[in-house]
Amino acid sequence: ELRIYNDEEYGYHWGIDVMSQEGTKVHAADDGQVAEVFEISDLSEDYGGETYGNCVILQHNYQNQKIYTLYGHLAYLDGTIKKGDKVLKGHQFGTLGKGFTVENGGWPPHLHFQIAKSQFGLFAYGGLELEKETINPLDVFST
Repeated sequence: ELRIYNDEEYGYHWGIDVMSQEGTKVHAADDGQVAEVFEISDLSEDYGGETYGNCVILQHNYQNQKIYTLYGHLAYLDGTIKKGDKVLKGHQFGTLGKGFTVENGGWPPHLHFQIAKSQFGLFAYGGLELEKETINPLDVFST
C-alpha cells in the first residue's frame, strides 16, 4: 500500500505495523539465523536509513527456499544479538523502542514486520518493483 504520513508520501509499505507499547518483547517468527543487525549508529541507506530505527533481519528456510524477516523500530540492542547468531522460533531478541526517538526511527512505538524473498525486498518504502520480492505476512500466518 502507498504510505502517507503527515501528508508526506513515503512510497509503498510492504510489511505490517503492529502498534504496541515501548518495551514490548519481540520474538523470532521461526527458526533461523541473524542475517543483519542495524543499530542507529550504523544504519545503511539500503534499508531506508533511519526509517526502521534499530532493526534485525533473520534468514529462514521456508518451503525449501531462503526467506528473510525484518523486525524494525527496536530499542537499542547493545550487542545482545549479532550477525550469524542462531535463533529458535519464539526466541526473544529485542524490545520495541521508545516512540518518536532516533532509536525507533522517529515513529510512534510499533513493530514493523516484513517478510521477503531477498534482502533487497526489505528496502524501506520502495516502489512497485519490490512487490515480487515480498511475501505478505498474512498469507504465511493466517493458516
